[in-house]
Amino acid sequence: MTSASNDKSRIVVRLDVTAHIGTGHLRRCATLGRVLNSRGVRVHFLVKTENLDLVKKLSDYAEDCVQMNSSLQGRADATYTAEYCRRIDADRAIIDHYEASEAYQRVLLDAGLRWLQFDGTVSTPLWADWVVSMSPAADADRYHALQRRAQTRMLLGPRYAILRDEFSQTRASRTIPAQARRLLLTFGGGDDRGACLACLEALQGVSGFEIMILTSRYNPQVASIRSWLERHPELSAMLLLDDPQIAQRMVEADIAVTAGGTTTFETAMLGLPTIVIPIADNQRATARAWGRIGVAIDVDPLEQLNADRLRRELVSLAADPARRERMARLGQEYVDGRGVERLAQELYPNSKTVS
Repeated sequence: MTSASNDKSRIVVRLDVTAHIGTGHLRRCATLGRVLNSRGVRVHFLVKTENLDLVKKLSDYAEDCVQMNSSLQGRADATYTAEYCRRIDADRAIIDHYEASEAYQRVLLDAGLRWLQFDGTVSTPLWADWVVSMSPAADADRYHALQRRAQTRMLLGPRYAILRDEFSQTRASRTIPAQARRLLLTFGGGDDRGACLACLEALQGVSGFEIMILTSRYNPQVASIRSWLERHPELSAMLLLDDPQIAQRMVEADIAVTAGGTTTFETAMLGLPTIVIPIADNQRATARAWGRIGVAIDVDPLEQLNADRLRRELVSLAADPARRERMARLGQEYVDGRGVERLAQELYPNSKTVS
C-alpha cells in the first residue's frame, strides 16, 4: 500500500464481529464511520471476522477494509494496528473489541496514536484519549478510577448511543393500544443462544399475540426455530431473516423481547416497551439499569430464565397501557438518536458535514 496523502484526515477502525459476539460492534462502527466520512474523514477498517460480507456492507464509504489474521492476538494485534495507522498516515483510531488490555493500549500509546475506545467492562486501566460506554449502567466514578491520563475524555451514558440512520429517521410518537398484541422477538444479528426458542416455549398456551421473530442467517439457531414453528402451527408467528426494515418492524410492534445489547437502545429510541433477557454476562448491568430507570423490564438472564415469570411479565405488560406509555416516554428521553454526531464531533471538532 502506498503512503496516503495528507489532503484529508484518516481514521482506522479496529473491530471484531462474529456470530458469537454478534453484530453490534459492526453496526455502531459502520454508522460512526459513515458519519465521519460525511465530514470529510477517510475511514479504513481492520476487522477480525468469520463469514460476514463486511466489504460489501462498508464499501459505500470505506477507503479500505482489511480482514486481519485471527492468530494476531494481544500485543501482536496492537502492533499490527499501530503499524497500519502509521503506514496510511491515520491521525486517529477507533478500538471496538474485547481484547484491549492495558498492554494492548500501551502499544498504541507508545506509537503516538490517538484513539477512541469502546468499553463496557470497566475492568482494565484506560489509556485512550476517548472512552465510550453508552450503557445506562456506566458509572463515572468507576471509570475515573481506571483513568490513567488526565486528558482522557469519558463519554458515558445513552446520550452517546450510536444508532443507524433508519432509527433516527423513523423516530415518531407511538400509539399505545389498550391491549398489546404485536410481539417482536429479536436477539441481535448473531447467535441468540436459544433465546428465541426459550421465549416461544414460554408463550405456548398464551393466546392473542401475533409474534414476529427477527434474526439473521448468521444465527446458528435458525433451523431449530423453523422446526419449532412447523411443529406449533397454532402459534401465530412469523420468522424474518435479514430483514432490511428493522426499525419499521419495531414501530409496528407493541412490545419487544430482546437481549441486553445494542437493540435495547433502538427500542428505547423508538418508544417500544421492552422486556430484556440478557444472553451474555456483559449485558446484565445494562439490563438491570434499564429496569431500574423504568425504560424496560429486566427478567432473568437466559441461563436462569423462568418461563412462568416471563409469561406473567409479558401478559401483565400487554394489559397495562399506562405502564407501556411511561416506558415509551422514558426510552425516548434517554436515547435521542444524536449519539453518533456527538462522537464525531468529539473526534473531529472542526469538521463539518460535506454536502
